Formats: sequence, structure tokens, C-alpha cells
Amino acid sequence: VELERARRALEETVSRLGGASLPASALDGATFESLKGQMKQPVPGPIRSQFGRLVDRKYQTETFNNGIEISAQQGESVLAVAQGQVRFAGWFRGYGKIVVLDHGGGYFTVSGHLAEILVDVGEIVNRGDIVGRVGETGSLEGPGLYFELRSGREPQDPAVWLSTG
Repeated sequence: VELERARRALEETVSRLGGASLPASALDGATFESLKGQMKQPVPGPIRSQFGRLVDRKYQTETFNNGIEISAQQGESVLAVAQGQVRFAGWFRGYGKIVVLDHGGGYFTVSGHLAEILVDVGEIVNRGDIVGRVGETGSLEGPGLYFELRSGREPQDPAVWLSTG
């Protein structure tokens, strides 16, 4: 119940930011959508929690995961997957320390469970810039990165956007 409340609160926050998203051409001119299937993971490591419907084996409860979780070493650099503007950087219940990037055209990414945030609200970051360090704030699984990608109000499966190579 608590995780579901945290998920809804994050969803509402990103949706509110979406109402004032940068135009698609506001940053480097490349539209975010053209990067689909070509993005590098924000941090190296295996995906430990998939996007979509999840069923807890022990309690047989069902939740919907709006992002993925990537296993990673504590302190590993978390990189921006594309150019964007920092719209939120701080603590968010259920996700720990997070960074929300606005990539223009209604596209946002959320990086959570960070040990450290290395960017400020309003800052423009380029693809590959370090936005934070892997931690386990808000995580029940130990060190790793929660990564969410949204188009407007709709969560997208980040795995579809990431390159497999």
C-alpha cells in the first residue's frame, strides 16, 4: 500500500511537470523520440526489476512498476541518457533521492535510489553527464538505480528505449 502511494505521488509530480515541458526543439534540436532503442543505460548492470505488472511471490499482491531497477555498485556514476533540464532534484518518499530530467516534447526520465545528487534544478545536462551516484535510498533491494521514462502522463518501458549493444 505504501509503495503504491509513493508510485502515485511520483506519477502526479511528473505529470504536473509535464504541463510545462520544454518544446522538443528547446535543447539540442534532436527529438528525444529519435533516440528510441539507441540509449545507453544510465548505469551499467543487469535489470533486476522489469517494467509493468509485478506479482509478489510471497504475498501474491500485484503492483505496476512504472520503471525498471538496475543492479549497480554503490557509488557508481548515474549518467543522463539524453540532453535535458533538471526539473526536480531531491528526496521523494518511496524512491529516495531522485533526479527528474525534462528532455523536451513531454519526455521525462526519473533516476531514483541515489546516494548523492550532483545536479541542481534548472541546470542543463548533456547526454553522458553525471547526474548522481548509485545508492539504496528508498530501495528494498539494496544498491541500484530506479529508472523511469515518461511520455507526457504515460510511463514507457525503458528497456525498449535502451540499446542492446
